[in-house]
Amino acid sequence: MEASLRPRLQKQPGPPASIATGDKQEFGWDQRNRLISVTFKNSSAVIHDKLEFQYDHNDNLVRRIDTPYTSGTAGTPTSDAFVFDNNQIVLAYHKGTTGDAYLTNRYLWSSQIDHLIDDEQVTTFG
Repeated sequence: MEASLRPRLQKQPGPPASIATGDKQEFGWDQRNRLISVTFKNSSAVIHDKLEFQYDHNDNLVRRIDTPYTSGTAGTPTSDAFVFDNNQIVLAYHKGTTGDAYLTNRYLWSSQIDHLIDDEQVTTFG
């Protein structure tokens, strides 16, 4: 899959961990060496965001969960789910804080490996 289509592992927008401010990122890995979590902490070690990742049996990223924190207390998570066909993402869904899930992207691939023909960004239905 093209690198630009891979779900981003760092929460966007926002700077990465900073030496100047003391902000930290902690990474979690599973037994198959897959990234399963990134915890963002401020200089006082208080969590302000956490990303979690889930994979299918082929090691494809199928869900990303973003949980914001306020003063170290978890807020309502949002998530993105990805549907694969032959190791290519074909659909991307987003589930917001209201609990409603909706389609955000449809990808059309050629028969060549990693050759994206179209990325339809869905904004309205009907």
